[in-house]
Amino acid sequence: MIDWPDGILSLNEMLLALVPQSLNDKDLEMLHKGFSEIQDYFFEVRRREALAGAEIVVWLEINLLVFKRDEADFMDWAQQFAS
Repeated sequence: MIDWPDGILSLNEMLLALVPQSLNDKDLEMLHKGFSEIQDYFFEVRRREALAGAEIVVWLEINLLVFKRDEADFMDWAQQFAS
């Protein structure tokens, strides 16, 4: 199982996205950048493990957060990555 990456977003920063509140532009940008880096991390680790022979690579679904506005682009990217 792939664990949470160190040094990208703290748990408190990530939780900002889960609390029903309005986020200011600074927090939105910080979370958007962090989510993108986390997505890259999980897909890169998945690639590395697959190349090393892993047949199944898993992570907790809560670890990979995507803003609704970015969902379609993320799904396109993930589908391309999977093929």
